[in-house]
Amino acid sequence: MVTAVKSKVVAAVMNPLCDARQRIRVDEHLATGDTVVQILHSDYRWRKIRNKHVQDEPFCQMCGIRRKLEAHHIIPWHLDALLRFDRDNLITLCRECHFRFGHFLNWKDMNPEIRELCKQAKILNPKIVEVGI
Repeated sequence: MVTAVKSKVVAAVMNPLCDARQRIRVDEHLATGDTVVQILHSDYRWRKIRNKHVQDEPFCQMCGIRRKLEAHHIIPWHLDALLRFDRDNLITLCRECHFRFGHFLNWKDMNPEIRELCKQAKILNPKIVEVGI
């Protein structure tokens, strides 16, 4: 029963154009005990877009460090599935800034003004713009 519910949740938040093969793959992952988040982050298309984004923007846009980088969805794609793979909806943040500034210390919260906040951080610390600390 839990697997059926998780499968419906995953199907609802995946790209609306996903096909039956993708849904079967999701069901297989759920059977092995993977969480919904693990399944969705293991998606090949997402990994390619995420890796390309971090390669093009190779440091945290908030603090400038180059370690433990994550691609943050400015508008969470569970609110708009079409934004999941939209690079304009991504910003590179380190793990700490992702949680602190991208989600206000609560993974259920969101910060749609994260780009503006990062611009203000760059004004206060110009080294972030020059080299990425």
